[in-house]
Amino acid sequence: MGVTIVSALLSGYVMSVAYVGDSRIYLMRDGFINQLTTDHSLVSEQLKSGLISEKEARESKLGNVVTRALGMKESVEIGLDEQVILNNDSILMCSDGVYDMVEDSEILGVVLRFPKQPQKACDHLIELSNEHGGNDNMSVILLHLSK
Repeated sequence: MGVTIVSALLSGYVMSVAYVGDSRIYLMRDGFINQLTTDHSLVSEQLKSGLISEKEARESKLGNVVTRALGMKESVEIGLDEQVILNNDSILMCSDGVYDMVEDSEILGVVLRFPKQPQKACDHLIELSNEHGGNDNMSVILLHLSK
């Protein structure tokens, strides 16, 4: 058993990202959603290797098998990245309890519907996750960056 984590540090217009496990960070810009993190999971590795399709990955019973997490071993390799952030970008951090239940396009739709109300958007994403099955813990944080 281990813990997954995503973290972000904003310094000016640069966001540094560190992550372990299968929680995610998404960037929403100009009406598009982009996953910034890579899942450290068995299904993600199978997908990257071409062993399974996107559809098979989405439906896999092994979706919760993480290959890296805090607490599984004495040390762990973390994912690191940097991203330039622009005015009016939105950053979403969430656990698999959210993105497993709500499609990326639906996540984007919610964020676009509540552009200046991040708490309302988060509450709505949790509601949607529960409506679609809600079979896991749900964590979600949304930042909307504007001058």
